[in-house]
Amino acid sequence: MKKEMTKEEILAMSKEELTDYLGYELVFFERDDPSTSCTDCQGCVDCENCAWCTGCTECTRCESCLRCTDCKGCTWCKDCKDCLSCTDCKRCESCLRCTDCKDCTWCKDCEDCEDCIDCTGCKSCADCIGCTELTGKRYHVFNVPLTEAEYKKVVETLKGA
Repeated sequence: MKKEMTKEEILAMSKEELTDYLGYELVFFERDDPSTSCTDCQGCVDCENCAWCTGCTECTRCESCLRCTDCKGCTWCKDCKDCLSCTDCKRCESCLRCTDCKDCTWCKDCEDCEDCIDCTGCKSCADCIGCTELTGKRYHVFNVPLTEAEYKKVVETLKGA
């Protein structure tokens, strides 16, 4: 668990210190000249510097994506929203550098995961919430294994039901 920091400590940190604390370097995309067009895209709206995409909206530097919205630097993604540097993901939202994930939300650096929320560095996992660095697991919350029924109860609690 990372040390809690004060606002003053955060504001005094260098880029290297911030990157070390985060554990990765953030990627910031600069806005290109709006006249720059996409290459061989079809049915896209307000996208920039994309190639071979279909039906995307407000995406930047994506390739071969289908019906994505507000994604940046994604490749072969379908029906994703607000993802950054993801590859071959489907129906994901607000994910970062994920590969081959499906129906994930707020995940980072995950691979081959499905129905995961707020997970980091997980591989081949399903139905996990708030997990880190797990492989081949299902029905985990904060890296704690649960039965399917217990997991569904946590999900219902989170949904407010």
